[in-house]
Formats: sequence, structure tokens, C-alpha cells
Amino acid sequence: MRELNSNTSLQALRNLQANRYKRITKGNVKFIPSGYPLLEETINDFESGTITIIAGCPGDGKSTIVHGTALWAVDRGKRVMIVDGEHTQGRLINDLYMKVIGYNKNNYDLVRFNNKWIKEPKQHILDQLVDWHKDNLLLYSRNLAKEIDSLDALFTLLELYVKQYKIDYVVLDNMVSLIFADTEDTNKAQSLFIKRVKKLADVHNVAIVLVAHPNKTVQRGEEFEYYQIAGNSDVVNLSDNIIAVWREFDPHKDADGYMAVKKNRNYGTLKQTALKYMEETKTLAEIEGGTVHVKTIDIFMKGEQQWEKTETSPF
Repeated sequence: MRELNSNTSLQALRNLQANRYKRITKGNVKFIPSGYPLLEETINDFESGTITIIAGCPGDGKSTIVHGTALWAVDRGKRVMIVDGEHTQGRLINDLYMKVIGYNKNNYDLVRFNNKWIKEPKQHILDQLVDWHKDNLLLYSRNLAKEIDSLDALFTLLELYVKQYKIDYVVLDNMVSLIFADTEDTNKAQSLFIKRVKKLADVHNVAIVLVAHPNKTVQRGEEFEYYQIAGNSDVVNLSDNIIAVWREFDPHKDADGYMAVKKNRNYGTLKQTALKYMEETKTLAEIEGGTVHVKTIDIFMKGEQQWEKTETSPF
């Protein structure tokens, strides 16, 4: 056993008689609001230094939810970085902007794109959107960074960005697309990936949300548990919160899907809520007591709009 000396750090050891318990204080913990009452009440917002996994089958609404939380955080004055491994930047930016302004036809033009009509923000609205988010919204597209060829290089760069731009909230969308395809040992790579995510959260005091998938035992449209998350066991074990999202394919049901907190390390509470898809903005809203809770962002009144706006459910 190594002997203690004057250079040995005793910070981890606490004598509770000499250094008694004091009330828990906020300290340097940052709380990132999500815009979803379920998450805000159950996990106490996204706390800095924690990892939250949002998992679901393809097309079940994972990215829809995390993009919504990112935009809400921006509106509340938080600095957000979305790390994307799949989408083109133009489509992603358009999708994010439409989630904010798409409910109002005066904000956008319909533009023909081959056989489709897509929404494009009007010029004065685009200027206002840029003024609204300023430097608080950053996008990093993994598929455009050809020079980044390893997990070490990727996280070295992300740590640099987090530090340089003083990021509060990081969205990693998603684990599969951010791990390099030519990695020989995928299981090992997943373990290394989540450990680097953990280090990023701890060292830089940021809240991180990671998008993941359930394993092959889960069929699309069915509820699943946190231990059914695909990948190395470290992914589940090192995460502080795990949220499952699944679609509802029964046309006779009022809900379009569900979101459930399946793991809550800090507080232990587990809850579930129904979701309604809002076509105008391509967002998911919570349903509670027959009411659809719709959160709208007013880019002309940054941070001053009502915390929550409710509409009567059309069902």
C-alpha cells in the first residue's frame, strides 16, 4: 500500500466529525430547461455534469425531442451545441428554424423543391432568427469534418469548442453515427465513446444529451426498458438519466407517442407522458388531462414569453 505524503490529495476523503454536513446548494451546477414539464419536474431539468440518453427506434421522435429542448434552452439564454452525425446542415437549420416559427404562416414562404413544397423563412424573419439566437446556437456536422478520423480527435475538438464558446448544453445526435464506421471493435468503441462523453460533462460542467437506439429485442412502436438500450453496458451504467420514446400506431388512441423516464440517478422518480405531434412545427408536445401543452417561442420577445401555453386537445 502506497504511503501518504504531503503531495497526496485528500480532497476525496472527508471526516464527517471535523467537516460536518451542510445543506445542499446550487454551487456551480447549471440547470438547462427542456420545455417539457415531465423532464423538468422528474429529473430537475438537465443538470450540468450529467448525461441523459434519449432512446427510441428510427422515426420515433428522438431528434424531434432533443432539437426542441435545444431551442428552448437557447431561448432561455443558454449556449447550445448540436453535434450531428446524419443531416446536411441546410436541412437541419431549416428544421430547427421551422420548429420556432412554423406555426405562423406570416413567417415563411412555401418554396417548391422538386416534387415537394418546403417552408423557407422570410428574409426579415431570418434576420430576426439570427438576432434571437446570436452565438447561443452552434452546429457541428460530423459528416463534414473529413479530417477527424478518430474518437480522440473528435472529442479533443469538441472539448475545444465547449471551452471556447462556453457551452452549457450539448446534444449528441446520435451515438451510432458519431462512432467511426471503420472501427473494428464496435463494443469497445462504444465504451470509449461514453467514457469520453462522461469526461466532457464532468470536466467542463456541461449537460449532455445523447441520442441512442434500443437493441433488436425492441419492435418499433413498443415500450422498452433502459437495459434494452443498444451497445456496451457502460453506455447505460454511466448515464444519469434514460428516457425512452416510442410511437403510437393505433389510430383510435389520442396520443401519437409516449415519453418515459426509465432511469433517474439523482432523484429516483420515474414518470411517463403521452405526446401529440404538431404538424405545423414538426414538434412533439405533451398531453396531460386531455390538454395538449404547446410551448411557443416568440423570437421578438426573447425569454419573455409565457413558460407554457396550452390548447384544448382536438380529440
